[in-house]
Amino acid sequence: MAKYLHTSQRSVPSCHSLLLVLLLTLLGLLAGCGASTSHPSRPTPVPTKVLKGTITEFPIPTANNSPLRITTGPDGNLWFVEGDQIGRITPSGTITQFPFPASHSDFRGEEYGAGITTGPDGALWFTESGSSKIGRITTSGAITEFPLPASQGASGNRNDPWAITAGPDGHLWFTEGHGNKIGRIT
Repeated sequence: MAKYLHTSQRSVPSCHSLLLVLLLTLLGLLAGCGASTSHPSRPTPVPTKVLKGTITEFPIPTANNSPLRITTGPDGNLWFVEGDQIGRITPSGTITQFPFPASHSDFRGEEYGAGITTGPDGALWFTESGSSKIGRITTSGAITEFPLPASQGASGNRNDPWAITAGPDGHLWFTEGHGNKIGRIT
């Protein structure tokens, strides 16, 4: 029981009682600042799949076609550029190849895909270095090509688009190595 000092007008708690109340208030405030066990401040990460490091390789059907870049497509398959065609591989390993259109003999036979990305329209977009084109392939395999403006790069070669990515503005952005430019297709 708390001791009170009595004065003629009211009762005043002693110093010990006052210190005890202040200490309990401070402990209550400190406990309230910590994370509650019933309401965590953020979810605990839970691994969904543990990778074991087992490597499986899938040979490309066309010999010496040099697959380069790879990306996940909107259809759940993986899409990659390889030589003068686009490849699609299912998660189980089945490969389908889609050759570039036959008009590629116009530039010294050095046409090759260099970059690929999924576009905001649900198609795959890729670069065709050597022929200075940006390509679009639907998940069913229909290819459309978009030639870059006719200009020469710094080394006298065509612009040679290389990497491509979807931008935050909903357009596709690509690099032009020999042209020393960044391009955008809308």
